[in-house]
Amino acid sequence: MEILLSLRNKSVLKTFTLIILSAGEGKRFAQLSGKLPKTLLKLKALGNRPILQVLIESFYEQGIESFIIIIGYLGHEITHFIDAFISKKRFLKEKITIIDASPFYKKGPLYSFYSIFTRSSSIKKDANYILIPGDTIFDRALIEHVMNIIKRENEILKKYPLLFYRQISLPINHQAFISEDISSSKTISIIEITRERNLEFLKKINTMHPQELMKYSSEQNIYQLIPIIVFGSQFLNQISALREHFKKNTLKDLLNFLIQTKNARFILKKVDHSLNFHDIDSSVDVDLVEKEYINKMKKDKNSGE
Repeated sequence: MEILLSLRNKSVLKTFTLIILSAGEGKRFAQLSGKLPKTLLKLKALGNRPILQVLIESFYEQGIESFIIIIGYLGHEITHFIDAFISKKRFLKEKITIIDASPFYKKGPLYSFYSIFTRSSSIKKDANYILIPGDTIFDRALIEHVMNIIKRENEILKKYPLLFYRQISLPINHQAFISEDISSSKTISIIEITRERNLEFLKKINTMHPQELMKYSSEQNIYQLIPIIVFGSQFLNQISALREHFKKNTLKDLLNFLIQTKNARFILKKVDHSLNFHDIDSSVDVDLVEKEYINKMKKDKNSGE
């Protein structure tokens, strides 16, 4: 029975392509990354591998065999990296497609995503897609958990896209959320949920500064959106039909618009709050990831003694 389920899961994942958005300029990060895009930043916590390499390898280990990398700013550096990477991992040679979003990536991440429509061969009937940012580090356990949900719930994709969230514990006192320089502090995506029978649907995405969350009491439920969206080809067709008329530039705005106009509904799946991810947006984020890695190494060493 287990063998049959494993074979079924593998056949399900053959319809999936991972889209990695790696086109943004990341101006606040330029002093750290130099002349490299953020997605090529190497961290000790990642075994001195670039973020992009870790994303490809992590999802490949889970059964994804098709990848689209959308480039823009310093895109030639990503292209050179992928060429070198494929030369060492020849089994990926026919599995990675690069799409250049230049010059439209300058208008925002949604316009980078739109570049997928310039490569019609990338959009296949009955195909499914996983969209992630190229500058985010996901816990291996989070990726595995999300992929298990996708395998189990893949039939839902015929009707609804999938989103994932986790509950935030209050009060928040986290270096990654609140830096000493308020102007450089990141924003986080907080969602509102509608529940119908045994299903949860996205009601709205709100972008908040972490300090805004201080007004909430510890009794209130705060839900953070995980930057992973899963959808089928029919959802791509919907986006293609309205992209000429929709003028905002973020995926958050697009999803909110689709909900408000009743053009789409999004199923939500909750993950455990301990399953973490890091949006690498500043030196604070890098320091946090590296410190967590050092602490984990110390913990593993102590437990082994």
